Amino acid sequence: MYIMSTITIPEKLNKDLKKISRNFGVSESEVMTNAFLYYSKSLKNKIDLQKELTEWDNASNQDLINFEKNK
Repeated sequence: MYIMSTITIPEKLNKDLKKISRNFGVSESEVMTNAFLYYSKSLKNKIDLQKELTEWDNASNQDLINFEKNK
C-alpha cells in the first residue's frame, strides 16, 4: 500500500533524483524509497553499534569495580 507524501528537497538534490531515476529506469518514488530504506538501515546499525559499545563499556566498568573490591 502506498500513500502520497510531499517533501521539500534542495534543487540540486531534485536534479540528482531526476537524473538517477532516468539513468536507472526507475521512478523517482522508487529511488526515494530505496534511499530512505538504505539510510534507515544504516542508522539502525549505527545505533546498535553505539548500544553495544556502551554495554561493553559498562561491563568493563563493572569488572573494574569488582576487581577493586576484591583486592
